[in-house]
Amino acid sequence: MGVAVDVQSGLVYVANSGNGTVSVVDGPKCRLADTITGLSRPGGLAVDEAADRIYVTDTETGILAV
Repeated sequence: MGVAVDVQSGLVYVANSGNGTVSVVDGPKCRLADTITGLSRPGGLAVDEAADRIYVTDTETGILAV
């Protein structure tokens, strides 16, 4: 399970490889803000705050999603 934090926005991204999603958690409010779907097995996560992007590796397909 991968986790990444966007310090500027306070969003926390959590890879859920079991169901192929990434949970987007509003850290300051401690609540689920969104769910990213369409992945097979999300694993590693990285946040590029300057470009306002998140990168997700899919360990099943080998794809890097942006």
